[in-house]
Amino acid sequence: MDIVYLTIDRGNTRTKAALWTPQGNMCAYGCFEGEVSPYAIIDSLRGANRYHVARAALCTVVRVGSSYLRQLGDLAPAVVVGAGHCEPLKIGYATPQTLGSDRVAAAAGALAIAGKGPLLVADIGTAATFDYVDADGTFTGGNISAGMAMRLHALHDHTAALPLVHECDGTAPLMGNDTRSALAIGALRGLAAELDYYKAHTGARAIVTGGAGAAVISATANPSDYTYDPYLVLRGIFSILKHND
Repeated sequence: MDIVYLTIDRGNTRTKAALWTPQGNMCAYGCFEGEVSPYAIIDSLRGANRYHVARAALCTVVRVGSSYLRQLGDLAPAVVVGAGHCEPLKIGYATPQTLGSDRVAAAAGALAIAGKGPLLVADIGTAATFDYVDADGTFTGGNISAGMAMRLHALHDHTAALPLVHECDGTAPLMGNDTRSALAIGALRGLAAELDYYKAHTGARAIVTGGAGAAVISATANPSDYTYDPYLVLRGIFSILKHND
């Protein structure tokens, strides 16, 4: 029976989960809509494989009940990732109690990829976060902005005539030629400009994740300046779990 580690990233709209070998290779991945229990997650990830879950870790930006944590603990000894449990990443944030665990995990994942800082860690999903890890491996701070979908919804919801449009895939021209394309391209290129700004001002290696991350990178001035990893948060959860094994 193969030994694996279970990592769960419970976000605002989706839950992502993965199984990892002790060597750090991802052997199963799933993305789940809405609320889904740890039991259902592991059943889906295991499939027909006889995996034994040795350890488990949860990163969540939403409050979970005691039953959820109890189910997770039933599967394997489990930890909840956060600013107080994130070694080898160190925390230099002024209010660690308010620091989102997804930001912590993404920074830990970037550190696992790069081996050392300084790092610019961008997670462009529902929200867009731009965080900095210094040369000593310390999360020193960052900024939070609206993600692409949030920008487009806000423009529609707070104006009388602007339509609701879908996100741009990154293959767009510089300027839109109608209202719908102007909205989509404006949201995309606004985020790309933010990413380029933080890259230029930190001079750090930039590692990007999030559902819109790849599209935003493609709209930057030099896409080759950026590393994209769609599993960055899960990778960070695993690195914290393994470091504290």
